[in-house]
Amino acid sequence: MTQDKMNIPDSLELRESTIDGLGIFAKREIPAGYCLGLFEGIEYTLREFKEKYGKDVRYCYQLGRQNKIICAKEKRNWMTY
Repeated sequence: MTQDKMNIPDSLELRESTIDGLGIFAKREIPAGYCLGLFEGIEYTLREFKEKYGKDVRYCYQLGRQNKIICAKEKRNWMTY
C-alpha cells in the first residue's frame, strides 16, 4: 500500500527503519503534545489477547492500567508503524 493511500500526513513519511521493517518518520519538527492520529485495531482484554497471540505484542497498544489492549495485527492503519 502506498503512503498516500494510507492517509499519512504530509509532515510524516513511511520508510525503512534501521530497527525493524518499516517506520514513520517526521519530515520536520512536530510540536510536543501534537496528536498525529488514531491507532486502529481490535480491542481485547489482556486474557483474550494472551490466549490468541501469547506474548507477541508487536502492533499493539495497552490502554494504561486498564485490562485492555488494542491489537493491530489484523486491522491496522499507518499509526501501526
